[in-house]
Amino acid sequence: MKNKTAIISTAGHIDHGKTALIRALTGFDCDTHKLEKERGITISLGFTRLDLDNGTRCGIIDCPGHHDFIHTMVAGSSGIDLALVTVAADEGIMPQTIEHLRIHDLLGVTNRIYVITRCDLVSKEIADALQYTLNSQFNAPVVQTSAVTGEGIEKLHGLIQCSLSDVKPQFLDTAFRMPIDRIFSIAGHGLVIGGTVRTGVLQRSDPIYLLPGEKKLRIRRMECFGESVDSVSAGQRTSINITGVKREDLHLGMQISCFAIPFTLRIDASIRLFEDAQELGIWSRVLFLQNGVRMPVSVHLLDRDTLASGHSGLAQIDFDSPHISLYGEQFVLRDSSDRTTIGGGFVLDPHPRHHRRRRRHQIESLLRLENGGVDELIRQKADGISGCFEAAQIAAENGLSLMSIIRHPDVISVNRKGFYLARSVLDRIEKRILDRLSISGGLSTVDLTDGRSEEEFALKVLQKSGRVQHSDGRWSLPVTQSEIDRACEAVLAYMLRENREIVVKEGMIREMARMDIDKHRLRIALDHLVKTDRVIRHEACYIHSFLLDRAIATAQRLACFSVRDFRDEMGCSRGTAIVLLEYLDSDGKTRREGDTRIFV
Repeated sequence: MKNKTAIISTAGHIDHGKTALIRALTGFDCDTHKLEKERGITISLGFTRLDLDNGTRCGIIDCPGHHDFIHTMVAGSSGIDLALVTVAADEGIMPQTIEHLRIHDLLGVTNRIYVITRCDLVSKEIADALQYTLNSQFNAPVVQTSAVTGEGIEKLHGLIQCSLSDVKPQFLDTAFRMPIDRIFSIAGHGLVIGGTVRTGVLQRSDPIYLLPGEKKLRIRRMECFGESVDSVSAGQRTSINITGVKREDLHLGMQISCFAIPFTLRIDASIRLFEDAQELGIWSRVLFLQNGVRMPVSVHLLDRDTLASGHSGLAQIDFDSPHISLYGEQFVLRDSSDRTTIGGGFVLDPHPRHHRRRRRHQIESLLRLENGGVDELIRQKADGISGCFEAAQIAAENGLSLMSIIRHPDVISVNRKGFYLARSVLDRIEKRILDRLSISGGLSTVDLTDGRSEEEFALKVLQKSGRVQHSDGRWSLPVTQSEIDRACEAVLAYMLRENREIVVKEGMIREMARMDIDKHRLRIALDHLVKTDRVIRHEACYIHSFLLDRAIATAQRLACFSVRDFRDEMGCSRGTAIVLLEYLDSDGKTRREGDTRIFV
């Protein structure tokens, strides 16, 4: 059985014992750089692993606590499963503690353990008081520890295991993507990049692309938790030995993906400000932090003139340089001086048009994206293409898997060549064809489609559904509404007279023919009656709604009954009784238990 994996990161004020805590947990010192040793603070992300008793393998990311390295902390806190928030017993909750917690909220990190460190420096009473404060303010486990004496470390192991028990792999059905937060070289092997796999699954034989850009890389070797592997998936810490790129072309914050995802220069997003942040005007310059990238951006509010502190709004964000940003990804915003975190948000549209004016339909579209998830994104992207498209086109632009496009309920396969059409676009094409045919006695295929594959496909769909007919090389509407109405009246009269379920057989067809209603019009009439709920279809049978209402009332009155009881009460044949009861069973109004039925 494959081991479960998870990612843990630290958070908390500078010098509150994050690195010492990890050393006590794992025996590994994450401060490996000379400058970190000299200054005694964490500057870059540190990495190690922790194996739990239940077999879970955890990658641990040690994040810096200094306010000058917030962008590094954001990179290490993105896409994690658990945060260890340290609070020093001799100092308590400090400004960076609160800022890190706010950033966690923006990044969707809610699974936390509060670790009181340096308990050997204070009395038991002081440590207990701090634990009481943390328990009162935060809904999360709290544990007292000391990296010097080992106090609480074993208990912390247990809390970590418990906190990760419900963590499930996410985003495995989307395209592989990994932001790069580590770059180094190994003698005899070459370049190695490291990061947390954000989405999807990668096989060692898969081609990968360096983003932004479309530089194709080749994988020589992959490691996960220090072991060579043939595949990696979302939620794992991974190192990949690559070829096809020079060291100077690699930068922290770049990404790799199995798709050549196009970069963007703007996004539409939902943003919110902290309660103590200064309000934003309709145009503002701020710093944008996401996946290890820190860059100046312009924020253009879309649904208001000012965004007050503590409030949320919709905005278009323009980047100063190419960036990879996908739907649903969280980001952090800081003031232009990079001194204060003011808020953040998440991406709604990674490739929007430039909004010159505020249009109501744009706002409504973004609100649907805010609430509708990836399904709504695919729906809108497919709807924005007026004709046929390749699924790979939308998948590549938005970092999605092909299957998420192909299996979408509003995406229709047009042919075996891999072309698709949005259902809404098909509806519009069908309406256009029907409107043209309604004012014409008939048109040829060329006249209707002009050789466009989406128009030809729509014709086939219309023909299959009986909404158009093809005769003598011309397309036309099959019947008029008056003919349908007349056919419906004749069918309803026939069904009331027969007082039973109807199967379209020769007897009915002959009677309708005597009224100049052929088999084709009969089928159209029955479909129309079913659509308008005057007739209910059950398998090959049609049931008049009046008869069904009687059946429901009879079943309710009898409450518990056999087929014979029901037949006698209805005054119908056994065949009709069985059809009615089977329909009531399928509709959940009755439940069969042996030879008896019970009205539910």
